[in-house]
Amino acid sequence: MSLRERLLYVAENFSAKESDALLSHEVDNMLTRRIPLSLYKLSEVNREEFKITGMQTALFPYINIVDKKSVTGLAISYALSEDGQRLYLVLKREEEDAPMHTLSMGS
Repeated sequence: MSLRERLLYVAENFSAKESDALLSHEVDNMLTRRIPLSLYKLSEVNREEFKITGMQTALFPYINIVDKKSVTGLAISYALSEDGQRLYLVLKREEEDAPMHTLSMGS
């Protein structure tokens, strides 16, 4: 399954996962394991340089890509909109609960 297909799977099933325990497990697995592994397989992403984690808030899931050497606390993240219809590439501060700032948008 490609990175795009995995992101689409999370987008299509995130809101429905609350009503189905098996679906919830699969979406969580996709978010926390499979998508980060897909990103690590990209030639530009080195495990020694970047930390990739999948997480979720109560409203939406996101994937953080953090440069381990960074002292700024900034992370690049893919964040799914609350309605599951849009995927955003955002810049966010890791150390604080600072608001996310949109860099660009794709779907």
